[in-house]
Amino acid sequence: MAENKKPYWLVTDTVGYASGASTITVGEIPAKTLVIGSELVVSTLWAGTSPTLDLGDEDTAANFVVNTEVTATTAGSYMGTTNAFEGAWYPAAKRISITIGGTSLTAGVAFGVLQCLDLSEYV
Repeated sequence: MAENKKPYWLVTDTVGYASGASTITVGEIPAKTLVIGSELVVSTLWAGTSPTLDLGDEDTAANFVVNTEVTATTAGSYMGTTNAFEGAWYPAAKRISITIGGTSLTAGVAFGVLQCLDLSEYV
């Protein structure tokens, strides 16, 4: 029988400019989860030479939000659209990552937000 299922929001850890250009694990998507939405939030604008940010998982660095969709030098919330995001099924747990690009970074803080459905009781 069909059933209404309420999504929940998974908010990742933050990343900051002091990490430099790198990929940082910021959380985990639980097994048997359907990710139905994603955003990357720039809470403190990034300063330096060509700062970029991607939100993804351990397999694809920009699976959710691609750096061309983010203006890292402007605080705000950025949804992924380039990948025509239609959802991602995770039968097994996966790490969430934010990839920072750029050089001589002197400021910046960001985090990710994923809208998820726990489908463990169905599969």
